[in-house]
Amino acid sequence: MKKHTTGEASKLLGVSFITIKRWIYSGRIKAEKNDGGRWLIADEEIQRLNREMSGEPRENDKKILDLVSSKQVAYLRELQVFLEEEIPHDETYAALKRLAPSRLNTRYEWDNRWYFPKDKQWSDGLDPCV
Repeated sequence: MKKHTTGEASKLLGVSFITIKRWIYSGRIKAEKNDGGRWLIADEEIQRLNREMSGEPRENDKKILDLVSSKQVAYLRELQVFLEEEIPHDETYAALKRLAPSRLNTRYEWDNRWYFPKDKQWSDGLDPCV
């Protein structure tokens, strides 16, 4: 069974080394330490995460997509505060980064990153004050 270091895993999964370490500590990734104290991750675990990351949106992703769809436009902090009883702030931020290129449009305006449904454009007259 092939095993990967945290650096190799980060490249294979397309996330940062720090994210891999965070996932290990939180239990999202099953890993073991070798005799030298380095974390090793089984190839099967990498494949599982790849499938998870490329598949259907996660439960938190669906909550965020539903909220953005109902509001039409929202910024990061607004979404974090609205969802904070269900989703930790860092997970909301990570989900928005994951969702922005494929499932949400985004625009930086008035010192905020705004998120809005993929079928809308900023030029459609989205009003963040509503």
